[in-house]
Amino acid sequence: MNISYQKMADDYIKWVNKHQKPKFTNFLDPIVREEIEYELKKYEEISYKEDGGYENAERKVVAIFPAEIKFDLQFPITAVAITTKGEQQLTHRDYLGAILGLGLARDKIGDIIVVESKAQIIVMEDIKDYIINNISRVGNLSVTAKEISINEIILPEEKYKDIFATVSSLRLDSIASAAFNISRSKMAELIRIGRAKVNWKIVDDVSYSINVGDMISIQGRGRARVDSIDGKTAKGRIKIHIKRFI
Repeated sequence: MNISYQKMADDYIKWVNKHQKPKFTNFLDPIVREEIEYELKKYEEISYKEDGGYENAERKVVAIFPAEIKFDLQFPITAVAITTKGEQQLTHRDYLGAILGLGLARDKIGDIIVVESKAQIIVMEDIKDYIINNISRVGNLSVTAKEISINEIILPEEKYKDIFATVSSLRLDSIASAAFNISRSKMAELIRIGRAKVNWKIVDDVSYSINVGDMISIQGRGRARVDSIDGKTAKGRIKIHIKRFI
């Protein structure tokens, strides 16, 4: 375990044991959550729960609390809707850059959901007013901002392309080559230079074994998830179903 994550987990556990009430982290990405939750599981007296505002959120807040006490957990998160006043389509990167440009820390900001001319940004409650009162432009466009409830968030329809392929093995280079329609040798190159992630972790080993449900992302190429492994062909190749997000 990364020693900085271990210290973070230890600090949370000490605080909860001392105060006997819930402690909320800021937003954590999947890798950090996995590391911290691995440590939390070692303590029977500690429980935890996570919430990012909606079911498949990538960035989430973790609540850590005494296992023997029942709490009505109220996660300190809310959402800010930012609406543009122009026809130009802004991206996730545009909105994130504008908010970080206000001097806010990245861990105060959860997922950013862009739908047409509006971004719905899940944030820690203690920064919502600062964003609303200070953000006036994103990129070259004027914007307005207001708080919305978590229940008001509109999630875009998940669009993907179904890919049915056969591969010689479940190695990362083989699966990713099929998912992104790139030659296996070129894909191996991209993996070795750190352009590939599996479940949000950088993986530079071309022979890394892929499982059903794994999310593969290649920098500049997008994301794909292995949906199923469907047996073998008569020649022994493995049949797979991949969903590539578009």
